[in-house]
Amino acid sequence: MKCATVRSNLAGYLDDGLVSAASDFERVQMRKHLDACANCREELQRYRKLSLLLSRAPRVVPPADLAVRIKVAAAQKQSMQSWKLRWAGVRDRAEILMDNVFRPVMVPATGGFFSAVLVFVVVLHMMVPGISIQAVPNDVPLNLMQPAETDYAFRQSRQLGARAA
Repeated sequence: MKCATVRSNLAGYLDDGLVSAASDFERVQMRKHLDACANCREELQRYRKLSLLLSRAPRVVPPADLAVRIKVAAAQKQSMQSWKLRWAGVRDRAEILMDNVFRPVMVPATGGFFSAVLVFVVVLHMMVPGISIQAVPNDVPLNLMQPAETDYAFRQSRQLGARAA
C-alpha cells in the first residue's frame, strides 16, 4: 500500500470504521505498511493523541432555546434585507418556477397555438365571402363554397336548369 492511501484511511483504521467488501484485507495491508513505515506510524500516533485529547474535553450542552434564537436571528436578518435583495429573491423564485413548471408545457402549447392559427386561417379562408376559393365552373356545388341564396333565387335556378335539360 502507498503512504497516501494509508494516511487517507488512518482515521477509519483507528476507529475501526473501514467499511468495504475487503475491509479485513485492508486492515492487514495497513498493519503491514504501518509496521514498515515510520512516517505513517507517527501520523497514526498523532491521531491517537488527538482522539485522547478530544475525549478529555468537557462536553458543552447547548442551551435549550438555541434553535429558537437561531430562527429569530434569521428572521430579523431577513427582514432587514433591502428592496433590491428582496426583488432579486422574487426574481430568482420566478425564474425557478418558469424553468420547472412552464418549460415542459412550452412545446405542446406552442404547437397547439400554431395548429389553431393554421386551422383558423383555413376555415376563415373558406367562410369569408370576399376571399373564398374559386371553384371550377363544372364543379359540384358545396354548401361551404356557395354564397347564401334566397328561396326565390333557388327556385328560379332550378326552373332554368329544368328548361335547359
